[in-house]
Amino acid sequence: MEKALRALAESLALTREQGRPGDLLQLLRATARVLAALNRHADAALVLGAGSRNDGVRSTLPPDDPQALAQTLAACRASLGEAAFDRAWQRGGMLTVEQAVEEALRLAGAG
Repeated sequence: MEKALRALAESLALTREQGRPGDLLQLLRATARVLAALNRHADAALVLGAGSRNDGVRSTLPPDDPQALAQTLAACRASLGEAAFDRAWQRGGMLTVEQAVEEALRLAGAG
């Protein structure tokens, strides 16, 4: 999973350079799924909150797996409890896309 996290960090950095905001949001959600798999649920909830916004931008990547996303959300809520999950989600939702990418890179050890 650490290798997947590093690969996603590289993808986030390259996608940011290419200026593809829709893809950045989707990569943030993928990063959150890996963070949750690593039992880093607070980090995952924050990144999910940031990546789940709908800024009206399209992604060139294949669509998210709704079942995987639902499982990630459920794991984060179960681990953190509703109140802590909501706080992390809301903090993530207040970040700009650029701030969210910086935070995800930092959490992945690449920023």
